[in-house]
Amino acid sequence: MRNSAALRASTRVSLAAIAIACAASAVPVLAQEGAAPADSAPNEIVVTAQKRSENLQAVPLAISVVGEATLKANNITNTESLGQVVPSLTFKRGTTNTNSTLSIRGVGTQSFSSGAEPSVSAVVDGVVMGRSGMAFSEFTNIERIEVLRGPQGTLFGKNASAGAISIVTKSPTDTIEGSVSAGLFEGGENRANVDISGPLGTGVGFTLSGVYAQYDGNIRNLYDGEKVNGFKRYGVRGKLVVEPTDTVEITLIGDYVHAKDNCCGDVLGTYVPSAQLTNLFIPQLGFQPGSKNRTINNDFTPGTRDTNAGVSAQVDLSLGDYTLTSISAYRRWTNTQYRDGDFHSVYATHVAPLDILQHDVGYLKFQQYSQEVRLASPTDRFLSFVIGGFLWHTKEYDTFSRTVSQCTASTLPVDATGFAPCAAGASTYLNTVGSAEFTTRFNNQALFGQFTANVTPEFRVIGGARWIHDKISYDFARVTNPSTGPGISAAFSNSDSTSETGWSYKAGLQYDVADDVMAYATYSRGYKGPAFNIFFNMGPLNTQRINPETSDAYEIGIKSQLLDRTLTLNLAAFYEKFDNFQANSFTTVNGSVTTNLTNAGSVRSQGIEAEIMWSPSDAFSLSGGYSFTDAEILEFYCPDSIGAANLPACRAHDGKPLPFAPRHKFNLTANWRAPLPETLPFKVNLIPTVSYQSRTNFDLDQTPLAQQSPYALVNMTIAIASHDDKYQLSLIGKNLTDKFYTSFVTPVGNGVAAGSFTRLQIPRDADRYFGVSGRVAF
Repeated sequence: MRNSAALRASTRVSLAAIAIACAASAVPVLAQEGAAPADSAPNEIVVTAQKRSENLQAVPLAISVVGEATLKANNITNTESLGQVVPSLTFKRGTTNTNSTLSIRGVGTQSFSSGAEPSVSAVVDGVVMGRSGMAFSEFTNIERIEVLRGPQGTLFGKNASAGAISIVTKSPTDTIEGSVSAGLFEGGENRANVDISGPLGTGVGFTLSGVYAQYDGNIRNLYDGEKVNGFKRYGVRGKLVVEPTDTVEITLIGDYVHAKDNCCGDVLGTYVPSAQLTNLFIPQLGFQPGSKNRTINNDFTPGTRDTNAGVSAQVDLSLGDYTLTSISAYRRWTNTQYRDGDFHSVYATHVAPLDILQHDVGYLKFQQYSQEVRLASPTDRFLSFVIGGFLWHTKEYDTFSRTVSQCTASTLPVDATGFAPCAAGASTYLNTVGSAEFTTRFNNQALFGQFTANVTPEFRVIGGARWIHDKISYDFARVTNPSTGPGISAAFSNSDSTSETGWSYKAGLQYDVADDVMAYATYSRGYKGPAFNIFFNMGPLNTQRINPETSDAYEIGIKSQLLDRTLTLNLAAFYEKFDNFQANSFTTVNGSVTTNLTNAGSVRSQGIEAEIMWSPSDAFSLSGGYSFTDAEILEFYCPDSIGAANLPACRAHDGKPLPFAPRHKFNLTANWRAPLPETLPFKVNLIPTVSYQSRTNFDLDQTPLAQQSPYALVNMTIAIASHDDKYQLSLIGKNLTDKFYTSFVTPVGNGVAAGSFTRLQIPRDADRYFGVSGRVAF
């Protein structure tokens, strides 16, 4: 077994003790699979987590691999739902996909700022997506998804300080093949996919795929009777592989996805009664807030228009036993968002802080250019390596406007609501418009290398490093008329830039304990470059640089195949400490809740992970994963400017859990072929899935209302297929126990005082639903 790993010897926790606990708690959970060559050994999964094709069991790294069959069986159609089959992965829902993101092991950066980059890198066919929102498009023609846990900066760059998600699409086939699939689901959801692949001539192959998805939505807008939180999306992806000689392979890829979503409408959830909420605001809404509520009352329908497209060219040149690879890519992303910031359709009827109109419209245009060149040596030498260089440039142009109207005074007497009513001629109205334009640029250059010393056939030593240089600059201007208003700061403009040089590196040891058992220990240094808090309400207090985020991560693990290789069991224990952690907290700007990006201080994440895949027979398999994650704030950053009076409240963050970091998550999937007579022209597979996560906190400030209770989801797929798998009909049930959960909670107020309430994002499968899908292959 030949592979690579990394280690540095010290840590503040006993990894040995964690490893013992990990082995003791290894319970069967989660479906992991991948595509393997036809001549592969049983359960062999090929990954490219180290920039070359390797057996998953030979890579000294915690990796979850999700293949096409698992995605289809669980009706996982985009990155948002991937956390249901990868326990260490958590999706962070924002008001739109521009501020949604992913976290691994409880760590990730969610931000409205155009001047911040994600901590979890999304990579599609070797091309890094510059912003998190670009990674949430519909899946099409997927071969496998590799989730790399822990810092991956040495090979994947500065956007992978917490981990990376590598999406690999299918390669051309030797003969013409294809499939057509369609699905119908409750709630007005329809899906269709078309894939075709094959040769175009000697040395030329292609793949072409298309996807269409439409969904009415799960929330009713009482204002116009229409449903929201739905979507209409379509896209196409093409791949052309040309082999002009035995030593050259050229891969050209182009993709285009367009989405028209009426998302996301915040549902009002738990609230602490107050005179204004109870007597005025809630009666205006026309519904009772709470977890059962599936209605909003917005006069400005939420929506997102999103177009994501790109092209790339990969050239692989064989130089004897060495391979030189070049990946050139260009991507373009445009996004327009519409949002009702007052959450109701009646405004200015009373003199009350919540009784306002607030409409938001935002637009961004993002472009990125990237170039990677790397050289990979053969693996059967004493010293094998991957070395290379990387260039990166992005430019984002944003506009954002907010319109606010409010009744500020009235000569009319207080009515039964307890507030003075407003009426023309008897009241004073404040109408405010704020508009901002800002441009942000990132430039990055890097050199990297990772080396493996094969000391003996069983023992290997690994080292690697990445030199990174970042430069970020921006121009910002906001005009406000009149000078200020609710949710709108005064006029402001500023320009600034900063640069920084940093390092990521890795070291470790790897040992083959037996033919099918490998142990490893690694140390990794993660790095994410500087940032600026650039957003609509940016002001003088937001101009300071957000310092680079660094991490020190330790991991030990065992990868094994047992019982004649029918059982795959992988265990990992980890400890990660982040300094200058870049994180968001909720804050209020002139009465409107927004988020503030800051260096939150030092945080750490530690835990254990287990993955299993057991195939005792052709008729039954069991697979899954479990993660225990203890992620908390070690020392929250409290600047001197907050003053002595506010210091205790700031220090109260210390020791508190990180948002989006449930302590326990697991997933278990079984696949059982019913014992039917072989004379029947079809076979039937039952595929139940159970996933669970413990209590989740959504707020860095630990607001009591911003919590999600523990929940479990039970799904079932009944797949009826011909024996040659050319025809398949699947019956799908999601959330069979009808268990409610929310993917994001925005707190308004401190969660204790009267007038506090929450805004909830309700995902599609927070309610039970059923569907049917069919597939024909040729």
